[in-house]
Amino acid sequence: MVTGFCFFISIFFALIFASIPPWATGCTLIIVGVIMAKAAKDINWRYFGDALPGFITLDVRPFTYSIDYSLIAGIISYMIINTATWLVELISGGRIVV
Repeated sequence: MVTGFCFFISIFFALIFASIPPWATGCTLIIVGVIMAKAAKDINWRYFGDALPGFITLDVRPFTYSIDYSLIAGIISYMIINTATWLVELISGGRIVV
């Protein structure tokens, strides 16, 4: 009900926000991009299971012009890589550690 109420209130502000030209939001998007890029230093670059999905997430974003697709690519690659790593360790009985 709270979400519905907030959407109802946003109807009245939609015209105000729609009147802002798209070129006026460019500076804000650059600042948000810089803040998001600062999170790349927190990725564990020494572990392949974390480094490759992080790189894919960062790399797919400018090619697809979509944060959604880059997150999907990163999450799916994370699941595939870490599942394959777990299966290799399980099948080998712990003798092969990736």
